[in-house]
Formats: sequence, C-alpha cells, structure tokens
Amino acid sequence: MDDPKETQDTETSETTEGTSDKDPETFTKEDVRKARSDALAEVGRHKKAAEDAIKALKATNTRIDQMVKDQEDAELEDAKDDTEKLSAIKERQGKRRAEAELAKVKQESAEKDEKIKLLDEKEVESTKERNAREIASRLGVDAKRLANLAKYTDGSTEAIEEIAKDLPKKEVKTPLKVDSSKTVGAGGRLRYKDVEEYSTEGKTTQQIMKDAEEMAKQFTKGG
Repeated sequence: MDDPKETQDTETSETTEGTSDKDPETFTKEDVRKARSDALAEVGRHKKAAEDAIKALKATNTRIDQMVKDQEDAELEDAKDDTEKLSAIKERQGKRRAEAELAKVKQESAEKDEKIKLLDEKEVESTKERNAREIASRLGVDAKRLANLAKYTDGSTEAIEEIAKDLPKKEVKTPLKVDSSKTVGAGGRLRYKDVEEYSTEGKTTQQIMKDAEEMAKQFTKGG
C-alpha cells in the first residue's frame, strides 16, 4: 500500500512541473488595440457619469433654492401684519442668504485655486520635458528616457544633468573609413581587393559588422 504522504508529494511535484512548463502569457497587437479601446471606452463612461452627476446636482440645487424662496415668502406673508416679527424674519433671512453667498464664494475660490494648481503642475511638467530634451541633445543621451526620469526631479537643470550623466551615450554613426592605405576603385566603387585587405585590427565586432554593411551598400550602388 502506497504511503499517503508519498502520493501527495508526487501529485504536488507533478502539479508544480506542469505549472512551470506553462508558456508565459503573450499579447498580440490586436490585444493591445482592444485594451486601449476598452480603456478609452471606460474613460468615456466615467466622463459621461460625471457630467450626468453635475447636471443632477445643479437641478437639485435649483429645486432647493426654490423651496427656500417659497418658505421665506410664506414666512413673510404670515408675519405681514406683525411689524416686529416681520422685521426679525427679514433679518434672519438676510443673514441666511449672506452666509449662503459666502459659502458659494469660498467654494468658487477653492475651485479656482485647484484649477490654477493644475495649470501650474502642467507648466512644471512641460518645463521638465523641455529641459530634459535640451540637456539630452547637449550631452548626447536618449531624450525620451531622460524626459521620463526628469518627471521625478524638481525640474531644475542641475538635477536633470545629474541624471543624464548616469545614462549611456547615444551611439554616433560615423561614415565607413577603410584603412588609409586602401583606395576606392574607379567609379566610386570599392574594389574587391580593398575588401579582401580590410583590416579588423583594433575594431569591435559591432564596428566590423557596420563596415561590412557599408561596403555592401557601396558595391550595390556601384553595380
């Protein structure tokens, strides 16, 4: 009879191996396009819901304002024959309207401050990106990568330059230079002899591959 523990260990091992052999999930261009489309649709739904909520809120406020006005009119009508009471009601209503107006002004001021803050933040981000691209061009590093990293700085030139110093330099493409002892054949074409005598000494594998590509282009152009 098999040991229950051994049977369980075997099943666990098989399950683990089956899981490890599973191919990682990949996404096609269609998957990415659909994901973007779904995300935009979701944003659109949220925007529509927000607009509907604002409209509903405005309609509610209008109804409340009308209810308050109707109540005030009723209070004044009831006290029209009592001068003292009528005066007290008018004072109370005036105070209530003043407080409501003050609250409205405060809310509008807060909303305005928030808009200014958002505009300032956008300006800061724009300045960061502009500085990053200028510095990337000057120091010879990838502008897009530096701009992304610059988002996490205060946007100053000094801070972005410090990041740029740690980035790899962009590779500068140089025209093919055959050894000085070699010449270009008639008609601007490289001669087969030039290629055969091409020296790889002191050159990296990458540079040799580039030289080979350039020589192939010259042969093609020369016919």
